[in-house]
Formats: sequence, structure tokens, C-alpha cells
Amino acid sequence: MQEHLRAGPATGEVCPTLAEDLLRGAGAIAIFVFGDAKERRKVYYYASEAKVRMPTFRMCLLSDFSE
Repeated sequence: MQEHLRAGPATGEVCPTLAEDLLRGAGAIAIFVFGDAKERRKVYYYASEAKVRMPTFRMCLLSDFSE
């Protein structure tokens, strides 16, 4: 395939920034869900051990996969 026919990224940025409304860390999630940062342990519990888990995802850097 010729290089000029390949599609480019959707944005002009090489590495677009994360969304501004993305919650990062248990403290921020605890404030949003429970109203107090002191409830961080609940966030860890609901993300890992509870019967009905809180949906979570992890962000990885591309450099984490390079050799």
C-alpha cells in the first residue's frame, strides 16, 4: 500500500490529551460517587472485590509495550 493512501489520525495531535471529565485516581472517584475523598477504600472494594463491581479501565502508555 502506498504511504499517501493511508488514513491519518482523526486529530492533528500525535498524542491527544485525556478528556477533561475523566476521573483519575480513587480520591477523585470517591468524591464523585460518595461525596468525600475519605471513602477511597470503598472505591477499591467496589472495583475489585464486590459482587457487583464498579466498571473501571486502565490507561497504558504506548511506551509500556515497547521493547
